[in-house]
Amino acid sequence: MDKRISWVRMGAWLALLFVAYACLKEDTLAVVTTNPVTDITASTALSGGTIDTQGGSSPQEYGICWSTKSGPTVTDSRTILAPSKNLSFVSSMNGLSPNTLYHVRAYSWNGAGIAYGEERTFSTLGATVEVELTDVRFEAASFRASYSVNDPAGVSFNSGICWGLTSEPTINDAKVDHGSGTGSITLTFPESSLDVLFARAFVTTPTGTTYSNAMEFGVVYDIDNNRYNLVRIGNRLWTRENLKTSRFGNGDVILKIQSTPGTESSWAGAVAAAYSEVPAGNPAGYGNYYNGYVVQDLRNVCPTGWHVPNQGDVDDLLATVGASTGAGALREGGSSRFTALLAGWRDKTGPFGGISASARFWTTVSNSGNGKAIRIDNSSPGIPTEFFDAKYGFSIRCVKN
Repeated sequence: MDKRISWVRMGAWLALLFVAYACLKEDTLAVVTTNPVTDITASTALSGGTIDTQGGSSPQEYGICWSTKSGPTVTDSRTILAPSKNLSFVSSMNGLSPNTLYHVRAYSWNGAGIAYGEERTFSTLGATVEVELTDVRFEAASFRASYSVNDPAGVSFNSGICWGLTSEPTINDAKVDHGSGTGSITLTFPESSLDVLFARAFVTTPTGTTYSNAMEFGVVYDIDNNRYNLVRIGNRLWTRENLKTSRFGNGDVILKIQSTPGTESSWAGAVAAAYSEVPAGNPAGYGNYYNGYVVQDLRNVCPTGWHVPNQGDVDDLLATVGASTGAGALREGGSSRFTALLAGWRDKTGPFGGISASARFWTTVSNSGNGKAIRIDNSSPGIPTEFFDAKYGFSIRCVKN
């Protein structure tokens, strides 16, 4: 009987010891390591942690917590991850403020309480708003600048256009403000008496001003007071519209041959400088058709300080956009902003051809009385140059001296 009591007592003591040990084990906090902070932007960052030792029980919850003050806890901003067998984890911090110092710790919450990993610090990037200037040109009575704004961080900003004589104008130069707003934006500003200026779009945030790419722009006038927008391609400044003048630079009148039916023989019989307007019903932007005698004339048909492109100008143009693939860049809407309109030509025998399908531009290069022209077709990626009889009527673009 006494032995049975002893065994019972011993069993009871063992049970108590087991319960005490289990309780002691359950009361043990986890051991946690905080991961380094990576992928830092103006408003987000990544961290995480590893639960090196679970403690007395599996975690009921774990994640990271962060604050702008040292010693962040779960009462601050935090992520909550559900219990899992995976004791290494990555978690994202969102909605952070730009250009701000943060403190972060990993944590694990089990039956014994909350354990924290070591504290790590990081600073978010300054707020950036992306801005790109896509075009500047004169339309109607003012310049129109088009640019785009992307605001991935969701910060407050003001955007606009600034312009001046230097290649990198700032908001201390002439400017027009637009305010907030993303996407494609168009602003207008008055014409300057200068023919070449530079423009940049800008975005000003609480942390500073960001500028877009710079773009040359401006206008030049011919002797008839026709206005032409400008564009830089490679190392040359070109006019963006086809020439429309009726006179040489010294004021001498160029022979005009009507574009109406019945004038074909007059055109074919011309043996000196002559031009013809675009046929009725076509866009006025097509400009005039000039025969090859015009570009070979020393009186210069382009505005003062400008010239019909020579071989060096052509070589630079083709090297910039690509002779075999650059036609799309030169056509209307292309990336070069050359805006080649498919005005076609006037044949050496008098009729018009290729309208809306092709564009041909005279150069000053000649060979045995024939002139070289740049050809741009709507169905070909290449930009061939060919010699044509001087009696053909082609478009003209001008290049700044």
